[in-house]
Amino acid sequence: MPKKILVISHDKVGPSMAGPGIRYHRIASNLAKRHDVTLAVFNPTYIENIGKTPYRAIDIHVHHYKEEFIKYDAIIALWLSDEMIEFAKSKGIVLIFDLYAPVPVEDLVQRAFGGNIGNESDYDYRQMLRNYRHFVANGDYLLSSNLQQQDFWMGYAFAEGKISPSSQQKRPIETYFGICPMGISLDEITGKKNRDLLSPRIPSISKDDFVIVWTGGIWDWFDAKTPIDAVNRIVRGGDKNIKFVFLGTKHPNDDVPAMEETEIARKHAAKLGLIDKHVFFLDGWLPYADRTHYLKRANAALYAHKPSIESRFSHRTRVLDHILMALPTIATRGDYFSDYIENHQLGISVNPFNSDAMATAIKSLAGDKKLMREIIANIKKSQSHFEWDYTLQPLNEFIEGKYFAPSPLIPRATTTSTEAFVSSKTVRVAKRIMPKKIKTVIKRIIR
Repeated sequence: MPKKILVISHDKVGPSMAGPGIRYHRIASNLAKRHDVTLAVFNPTYIENIGKTPYRAIDIHVHHYKEEFIKYDAIIALWLSDEMIEFAKSKGIVLIFDLYAPVPVEDLVQRAFGGNIGNESDYDYRQMLRNYRHFVANGDYLLSSNLQQQDFWMGYAFAEGKISPSSQQKRPIETYFGICPMGISLDEITGKKNRDLLSPRIPSISKDDFVIVWTGGIWDWFDAKTPIDAVNRIVRGGDKNIKFVFLGTKHPNDDVPAMEETEIARKHAAKLGLIDKHVFFLDGWLPYADRTHYLKRANAALYAHKPSIESRFSHRTRVLDHILMALPTIATRGDYFSDYIENHQLGISVNPFNSDAMATAIKSLAGDKKLMREIIANIKKSQSHFEWDYTLQPLNEFIEGKYFAPSPLIPRATTTSTEAFVSSKTVRVAKRIMPKKIKTVIKRIIR
């Protein structure tokens, strides 16, 4: 029987979208094949000219949500306030929390790289951890992107007492979790002719150039300097036909702050004399519908990160575009996709901060047509495992299965005595933290 489902996006959905907006647009579209689906945002500016969709699109006021929530059998969201959770539970609404990004890990690393530390920062961080413990405790189903992330969130479930010997008999702990990573839609390229939009933006790209693209933002936990150094080594060695293009420098959501790594990369390329010659920055963010036209001219894609706990639990959403467009990928080791790329021969993985190895990888792809053909063939064989119908299968099975039912509310833990030392300024922060300002949540999920 079709269900009434509310999918809440915490980021912009429209012509220009980052990973979160893409994800919730696609989840809503996929579920709408069998269910009555509404996609909602808490900020009315987050829905922009989305055109014809198989779902209904609305905005909900963050403080006046009850009249809308009561219409649905289930809510899928990354974030809900305590009050929202309590209300949904009281009305028998099934809660599905989308934990596809390990926010506590991302936030920790972003604060560390950004120098945002101190007692007040620690208090704010503990509040966020408590929020996620509350989400896991009360989620009737919990989505993640890969097995590492599922293990991470399962640790939360055990710590929160979500499971016991008696409850395991009624519903095993593993049935609360589903691995539903980002996906691709092959219909974006099947039977369609993508035109080259990259060359007109960068007229110096010639037909003989080997073009490498960085497909997402240059976030602070990424490492843009190493690939720039690798390009510099190749160019100084006499090969002038390498072009490296960053396809986005500014998140489409203005609530997401500018990243220091972006400016570091730009200054480093300028210092080496590569900027606008062999290294290019396309300012802004590509329109979602145009991205395949930009990727058409690319020969390969690249991403690099700094070693941190973030990489261990990450799932690089923009790599899905590499797979969609059958682009061989050069990646730094230490995350899920670098292992997948290496194990399935979809590209070349190198150690972090190793510009020599990265330069060698670029030259291998640029100079070995047989290797390129083999890698492209491997990518095309893997594409079906990344289509949205495949990646969202666990979610669809839960909604239509025997465990689709609301569980009782588990109250949120009260403030601990260890937090009593905080300053009066921090207390003021705590008073306004729930319901949390949506833009604060946005800043933590930016990929």
